[in-house]
Amino acid sequence: MKVVCIFELAGTKGKLFAAQFEGEEKDEKGKVQNAFSKLRAEWKDPTWFRSFFTEFRQDYFNFYGSAKLNSIVKEALDFADDLFEELADHVISGDLESLFKPLENSEKDQIYELQKLKVKGEERKSYLRLYAVRFRDEFVITGGTVKLTRFMKDRPHTKLEIIRLEAAVEFLRQNDIEGKVVYIEK
Repeated sequence: MKVVCIFELAGTKGKLFAAQFEGEEKDEKGKVQNAFSKLRAEWKDPTWFRSFFTEFRQDYFNFYGSAKLNSIVKEALDFADDLFEELADHVISGDLESLFKPLENSEKDQIYELQKLKVKGEERKSYLRLYAVRFRDEFVITGGTVKLTRFMKDRPHTKLEIIRLEAAVEFLRQNDIEGKVVYIEK
C-alpha cells in the first residue's frame, strides 16, 4: 500500500491523501488508481451505477422504497457530483475536519489518531459514503461505497471497505516515523 497526495493547495492547509492498494486496476493511461480516483471514475459512470443497482435493487427498495432503475441511477450520479463538490469545497476552505465524521456513531464526540471516518452526502437519504483514516492533521481516503443496509457487515462491498480501513490504519501505524509517512508519492 502507498499513500498519495490527491489535493494540495498552495498557501492553504488544504491537503488530502488517498490510499493506493496493491493490485488495484489501472486507469486509461495505465497508471495504478488510488482509492479516490477509482471511486471517482466509478461514480461518474452511469453504467457502473446501473450494474450496481441491478444487483442490489432489493436493498435499495428495502431502505428507500420502490423506484425505476433510471431514476435511481440519475439520483446516484447527482449525489456523487454533490459529494465530490462538497469535498472540494472543504479542501479549498481548509475545513476537512467538519466534513469527516467518525465511522462509529458512538464516537461522534471523540477525535483520535488513526480514527476511521466517513463522509455522507448532505441529502438526507444519500447512500454514498467516502471512508478515510485520520492521520495527524490530514485525512487518507481509503475508498467509498453505496451503503444500502444498516450495517456494513451485511454486504460484501461494504465489508471490503471495513477491510480497507483496517489495512490503512495498520499501514499508517507501522510506517509512522516521527509523525511522517515513510512513502508519500505526489
